[in-house]
Amino acid sequence: KLINSMGGWEVLRSFNLYAFDSHRVIKQLHADYGVNAFFKVDVVADVKSPGRNIIRISPGGLGMPHKSYYQRLPDDPAVLAYQVYLKDSAQLFGAASPEAHKFSIDMFNFEKRLAEITPDESFLTNPVKTNNRMTVKDLHTASMNVPWLEILKAAYSDAQMSEETEILVVSPR
Repeated sequence: KLINSMGGWEVLRSFNLYAFDSHRVIKQLHADYGVNAFFKVDVVADVKSPGRNIIRISPGGLGMPHKSYYQRLPDDPAVLAYQVYLKDSAQLFGAASPEAHKFSIDMFNFEKRLAEITPDESFLTNPVKTNNRMTVKDLHTASMNVPWLEILKAAYSDAQMSEETEILVVSPR
C-alpha cells in the first residue's frame, strides 16, 4: 500500500508516471520512513561551534559492504549472490520472476555507478575534507533536482530552516 501511495513500482507493474512526484517521494522517504535514498541526512556536533549541532548531508551508502565489490567481474560469487538477494527481495514484494531478475541487474548497475562517485573511506574519515559548509541555497544551486529545503523542513520540523541555513556537506561532488 505504501509503495502504491508513492506512485507504484515498475517491478510490480504498478508504476504510474503521471501519479509519480519524485520530490514528494524523496521527501517522504527521508522524513517519514528514515530511508537514506541517494544521500543521508543526520545531525552531528558542530566542530566549529561547541555545544551546537548541525545538519549533515553525506553519501547514503551502498547495498554491498564496500565499493570495491562493484568493481568485480559480473560472474563473481559475491556479485551473483547480491543479485539473487535483490531478485528474492523484489519477489517477496510480489514481483514476477522476469521483472525481479531485471530489477536485480538494473539495481546492481545503478549502485555500481553510485560506487564510482562514492568517496573512499580515507576521504570520509578525514574531518578536513568532509567539513564542507554550505547554505541550503548553495546546495540547491549545486543539485537543483533535489528539493533540499522541503526535505530538511520535513525531517526537522521543529527547527527553523531557510535557504540561508548552514549545513555540512560531506562530499559536494
